[in-house]
This record gives sequence, structure tokens and C-alpha cells, in this order.
Amino acid sequence: MDVHHNNEELPVEDVTVSTEESVPTATETEEKKRRQRRPMALWQKIAAGVSAGVCVVAIAVAAYLCLMGKPLSFSDVNTYFRLAQFAAVTLSALGGTLLFNTILTLRWRAVWRVLLGIFGTILLVLGIIMGSWQWWLPNLVVKPMVDENIQVEEQPKEEDVAVTPDLPPVRNVMNIALFGIDQKKGSVGRSDALMIVSIDKDHNKIKITSIARDSLVPIDGHGEEKITHAWAYGHAPLALKTLNQNFGMNITEYAYVNFEEFVSAIDYLGGVHVHLDAAEVAHLNQTEPLNLCQQHYGRPQEPISNTGRQLLNGTLALYYARNRTDGDSNRTARQREVLMSLYERIKTQPITKLPGTVSQMLRLCHTSLNSSEVTEIATWALTNAPTVETLSLPNAQIPTWNGVLDKQRGWVRVFDLDAATQVLHNFVYETDQPITDVTTFVPSTTVAEEDKKQTTTVGN
Repeated sequence: MDVHHNNEELPVEDVTVSTEESVPTATETEEKKRRQRRPMALWQKIAAGVSAGVCVVAIAVAAYLCLMGKPLSFSDVNTYFRLAQFAAVTLSALGGTLLFNTILTLRWRAVWRVLLGIFGTILLVLGIIMGSWQWWLPNLVVKPMVDENIQVEEQPKEEDVAVTPDLPPVRNVMNIALFGIDQKKGSVGRSDALMIVSIDKDHNKIKITSIARDSLVPIDGHGEEKITHAWAYGHAPLALKTLNQNFGMNITEYAYVNFEEFVSAIDYLGGVHVHLDAAEVAHLNQTEPLNLCQQHYGRPQEPISNTGRQLLNGTLALYYARNRTDGDSNRTARQREVLMSLYERIKTQPITKLPGTVSQMLRLCHTSLNSSEVTEIATWALTNAPTVETLSLPNAQIPTWNGVLDKQRGWVRVFDLDAATQVLHNFVYETDQPITDVTTFVPSTTVAEEDKKQTTTVGN
């Protein structure tokens, strides 16, 4: 079979190149160059100047609000949040200014303007990310950590804890009962330490109120008893009910730790700092606490040689907080001091260790608060650096009698509960209501003759 090749050449179409369309003329090229060299119009200069001024003012205001007024200390986690707030404003202002001025001159296609526009966009995005930490920090960082480690206890119903209606109209005060439980294996234990922690967002404060464990109060179903026994009789619900009924409160939330968890928390943080006087040093240098330290840590405990600010391990801190040799008022003051020192140790942890510290504290604490509530409180406390104020009940404002009522109840503190309620409300809600109808309190129960004497409590 013969194969024939067609050698005919295909016709070539004429392609006419339009010089007028594809190649700019010399006149157009010169005009384009002149346009790119043209100075900014007056309105553009005004707009650029105004944007630069707004940027400078925004950065100056942010510096004043975030960096001034309180020294920057990189041992305090709040410093990092203040710097983050300042950086958010600075980056956003600079990025927005660069991007705005790039848009003003967009028709001028100089490379440096394009680069500045890209750089401005990056700065603006970074500023928005840093400025939105109030969303991503609690939701993406704190809450997952809380969800994993929180030890949730059942929350009692309001009707079971006798919540007091018509309290002062304060929007952002949340009261939480904090119990330190003297719990032995297989027993409910008693509330050896009892505090009300008030989260006051209106005034950016944390208020800690100690109530003497030997305070004589009516306990529902048990008559007049020491307030420490309420936990033993009915766990958290009865303890909260006792607080609400006797002090006109609305507490439904609580947290507690036992002695072992308390020691572990302090040891995890490397101890707590407290101020010791000579009597307290002598108390801690007794054989019992030194032996307890040796048993717990497996090595001899050196006696404390000096007064003043000292670092105590968990075992000695517990022994210090339970010291009752100089009265219950001083004992509750020591408990508040340890709690505040614990809070400061957490705040001053290196920021890289803070997630692990918070996780460990959650594992050692039991609470009725859910993970969202714990996340909100933790984020607020870490980022707002609230001041801490303390109160003890009873105190010098409240008529008080100390003594022995009978052998069964032993040594108790009897005081005017109405006056104590007014003092507590003034402190927690800052109502500044005068204390009225205060009279010298006389216990109704027969008192042993050797203990029949009026005493005055020691104030804060």
C-alpha cells in the first residue's frame, strides 16, 4: 500500500500586531512616569497626617493605661497581660495606619508602597489576635485545662441552703465558702478552717472573711453548736445553710481541701512565706512538727533560727495555720496569711509553669463550681490583678464573750450575730451601713465559774 504524503503548505494567516494597543507610546510612558512622581494631593496629605496622629495618640494612651501606675514585674503574671494589651493597641494602630496610607496611594504602583501595605496588614492581623485574648485565652487555653483537672462536687439547691433574699444590690459579687477539712480516713471530718471568699468584680477585689471555728451558732437540727461541727453533721449543704442563716448570706458555692491536699499544694509551689514572731518560731520548733516533717519528707527538719519572713514547707505551714496557743483570732489571721501567700506564689510563678501549677491546684481542690465558672474566675484573677482584703469574725467591732459553756461543747466564742452580720455585709458589699442596736452580749447558758469573765477580741 502506497502512502501518499500531502506536501501542500497550509495558508498562513496574517497576524497584525497592533502597536497602538500593546506597546505604549512614548507620550503615554512619559505621562505615567509624571503621574507616579506627582506629589500627594492636599486631601491625601491631611488624611495621612490625621491617621499618623491617631496612631501616636492611641499608642500613647495605651502606654499610659497599660504600663503606667503600677511597676512592671516579670515575676507577676499580670505584667504579661498588661504588655499584651499594649502590644495589641500598638500593632493594630501601626498596621491600620500603614494599610490606610497604602490605600491612599494605591494608584501609584511603587514597590515600597505594596510592601508597606503587606506589612501593615500583617501588623493589623497580629494586633487583632493579641487584642482578642479575652476570648481565646479562657476558651482555648484555660477552659480545656480546667475541664481536664477539676474535681467537681455536687452543688446544693438554694432551698436546701436557706439563701437569704433581698441582699444589697451589688451586681458582680460572688461568695464562695472555703473549708479546710480535718478529715481522717473513713470520716467526714470538721471544718477546721472556714472562710468566705468574695469575688468582687465591681471593685476589682478579692475579699477573704475568716470565721472562728469555735463560734457558737444555731445549727439546724442540732441546737447551738460550734460552727465547725456543721460540716460533720451535714457536709457542705448544712455548712452553707449555717452560714446563710446566721450571717444573712446567699452562698451556694463552696470549695474544700483536706490537710493532705493542703500540704501537697504548698509543697508543689515550693513553700509559702509567712512572718513569724518569737512565739511562733518556738511553736514550730517543737518536737511534734519537726518529727512530722521528718516522717513526711524522709529527712531531718532543721529548726527555724530567726523570726521575720520565713519560707515554710507544707507540713510546717499546716502546723502554723492550726496554731491556737494565742487565741482563735490570731489563728484565723494566720490562715488568711497562708492563703494569701499561696495566691501570691501562684501569681509569681514563671509564666511557662503557670499551666502546670493551675492544673495541680485544681487536682488538689474539690468544688461545686463548674468548669466555666472556674475558668471565668481564674482568668479574671490572673488578668486583672485584684487587690486582696481580709476580715475576721468576730472582731473588735462585735461584742464577744470567750469561755466554756459546758463540758460537752468546751471552749467557745459567743458573739452578737446581728452585729457580725452587719460588719460582714459592710465588708463584702461595701454598704457602709452603721451598726445599730449593739449591746454587751451575755450568754444564756450557764457558764462555769472559773471561766466567767468578759474578754475583748483582737482586731485585724
